[in-house]
Parts: sequence; C-alpha cells; structure tokens
Amino acid sequence: MAERDMKRLTKMPDPDLIEAIRIETIREIEMSAVLAWPSLDSEPLGGWLLRYSQGVTRRANSVWTNEFHENRIDLAERFRQVEIRYAARGLPARYQLCPVALPTGLDEALASRGYASVAETAVMTAPIGRVRKSLTPGDSWRVELTPYADDRWMATYAAVEQIPAQEAAVRRAIMNKALPPTAFAAVWVEDDAVAVGSAVWTGEYVGLFNMGTRPGWRRRGAAQAAIAALLNWGGEQGSEMTFLQVMVRNAAARALYERLGYSELYRYHYRELVAV
Repeated sequence: MAERDMKRLTKMPDPDLIEAIRIETIREIEMSAVLAWPSLDSEPLGGWLLRYSQGVTRRANSVWTNEFHENRIDLAERFRQVEIRYAARGLPARYQLCPVALPTGLDEALASRGYASVAETAVMTAPIGRVRKSLTPGDSWRVELTPYADDRWMATYAAVEQIPAQEAAVRRAIMNKALPPTAFAAVWVEDDAVAVGSAVWTGEYVGLFNMGTRPGWRRRGAAQAAIAALLNWGGEQGSEMTFLQVMVRNAAARALYERLGYSELYRYHYRELVAV
C-alpha cells in the first residue's frame, strides 16, 4: 500500500475507505504481476483471461479472474468452456483467485465443482526506503544487473531451482516477454554466480521475483545484495514501494521478508480441477 494512501488512512480511519483503498491496491499489484509474468499465449473469455505456457508455472497456465463481463452464458457453461480449452492443450483447468476475483462467490463455486485449493501465496509490500535500511548484505559482493535473462543468469537460476532445460527455456521466454522494464541481478564471487533475482518496474511499484541462492551460499548476505541492487534500480526508475510473492508454507522466507520490513497485504491461491 502506497505511503500516500497510508496517510489518507491515518486522517480518515473509516473502515469502508480503508477496505476500498486496500482493494484498489490489490487490483494495481495484480495487474503489475500479470505484466511481470506474462503467459506465452492467451485468449479472452467474458472478461477472464485464459493463459497458456506449456504447463510451466501455475500463474502462466491459469485463468486470470479479476474482470467479469455479464452475458447470457451462465457460470456453469463458462466453467465447461474453460475445461474444454485447457484440455485441448493437455493442461488442467486452473483458476487464480485473489480478493478481487470475479464474480463474487467464484471460489465457492469452483470448490463445489470439485476444484482443489492449492499453492496459497502471500503478497507482501513495503516502502523501498524501509527495506533498504533493513538490509545488511555486507560489502564483499559484486552484483551485476542486466535488462534481460542472459545465459549466465539463467544457468544460475536453473541450478538454484533445479529445473530441467526445457522448463528453463519456457521460464526464460516468460521472463523476457515481460512488458514493463526489467532488471536481472546476479551476485558474483570471482567467476561464480552464487545468487540471482529479478525485478519489474510498473510505476509506483517494483516487484521482486525469482530470488534464489546456491545452497552453499545461503544466509551469508548474497540474497540481500541482490535485493539491494534491484531496489536501488527500482528507486532510480521512480518507485517508492515494492512487492513480492512468497508461498505461505515457506515460513522461513516470510519471516526473513518481515525482518526486512515487508508486511502481508493479501493472499491468493489456485483452484485446480481434481481428476476423477
């Protein structure tokens, strides 16, 4: 939530206003995330966006549900059409759901249809200045920024995430398709990259993505060095706020980000059709 909005909240602590500002902020961040991690292919369906990327990552292979156009097709028929279209590509029908998903009651309707809730994720935000003050990376790191995922960055990322070459190639295509300006950070020790991360600038916000550190270098400040470089870049673009996404089950990562000044704004999850 932006500092200007927080000031409005302190002056006018009306619960309805607080919730309206929160919803507005969620919509803004979710749109930023769509641009930051785009699907390789997509098609519209009554305001929803059906996203396809060869099955690589849930976000890029799920229905974006933050808009909904009323028409004569009832919800059950829309569900059927989604299932047909994903099945035609050999993919499970999957929906991404957050507090601004439409129509109201969509989560419950999908649950009734047999869709399981998976991958609950927390979206955390913070003022860039607050995070900068909390970072303690040390001064021994060499950090390089590139505007796209080059070969060296991608090799380190694939090693950290332990993903096969074909999946890495799809992820790289997604990253390099991002619409806003991007920065990819690699933290070097001599000739070895030991940590990576990326950022996407969408105006007021800079989103952090793809953070990872090689096992032997964790808890030594390398990740913080990458974050510092990416937030410095975002600040230079004009951003005052930062956001990131972290799996709820990853308690250690959430605790780290909280120590750096991030706080949870909302959560999203997916509904996936359970095969019978």
